[in-house]
Amino acid sequence: MTLGSKDTKFDSPEAVQALMSNASILAVFDPLETAVSLRSKIGTEVAIVVERTEAEWKALGPSKFDEAHSAIWDEFVRTYQMVTADVRPPYWNDGHRLLIVKQGWVRYDEPAQALDWQARLTLPCEAIPIDRHRVSSSYAMEGKFQFDTQAATAMIERYFAAGVPVPLSRETLAGAQRAVDLHRSGKTAIVECTIALEIAVAEVVSAAKVKAGVSKKKLDEYKKEIGLGYQVNVDLPMLLAPLSDDERQVLGAADAVRKRRNEIIHAGAQPTREEGEQAVKAVRTLLDLLRSRGFKV
Repeated sequence: MTLGSKDTKFDSPEAVQALMSNASILAVFDPLETAVSLRSKIGTEVAIVVERTEAEWKALGPSKFDEAHSAIWDEFVRTYQMVTADVRPPYWNDGHRLLIVKQGWVRYDEPAQALDWQARLTLPCEAIPIDRHRVSSSYAMEGKFQFDTQAATAMIERYFAAGVPVPLSRETLAGAQRAVDLHRSGKTAIVECTIALEIAVAEVVSAAKVKAGVSKKKLDEYKKEIGLGYQVNVDLPMLLAPLSDDERQVLGAADAVRKRRNEIIHAGAQPTREEGEQAVKAVRTLLDLLRSRGFKV
């Protein structure tokens, strides 16, 4: 914590910056002896660059926000949440959870315009002038997570470099994690976990059977007759054999999530938040097992 003098000139950006540069919490006493606290270092800044022609920028209009970068942001969030299990960063359209979003532009000079886009992005430039912004609340302090930041960064970079989209099963599992961390709903988490499990297992089992020569038309024909329980307890053990005792326990834990979901639907069960946490962990562990065996889930 840093204490600032009541004589601090807040109309001086340099003075405020100097005070806040090394402070996690800055307390300032104004001339009326009222304590005012300013927080710093409570967020992460993310810069997204989108190139626009001058005509495109002018067509946007002075009062409109350019959301062309929203797809870039959402793909980053999907990948980040899959890798880290930290579900606090919101998708772009989940606007009530965005803390601060600002927009500005930098005009390229003629030599820069002659370069390819990769070279242009490496050019130094002046600070982007900001003329539009949004401010709203955030779940910044919610959730429980722990991950190796270097390993997570490396994995995210590999996904983007390869242009690999986040599997639907992982995106759905992130929804279950949000239900636990942000909404404290064990019931919603277990339902979402079961959907994620069903998506992943169906993809793995179907792909393996088609590869073995089974007609996809026949698979679609009998799709409703083969449930998730059969796939988890019969198909997967056959495809993954030989299984260690630990791997069999992974399958059993995932199957328990399916059974608990059935109790919710058919008997009105009300799982606790802790049960939701366990379900997310169980399904994530199974998806990680499948991925370690070469399946893209």
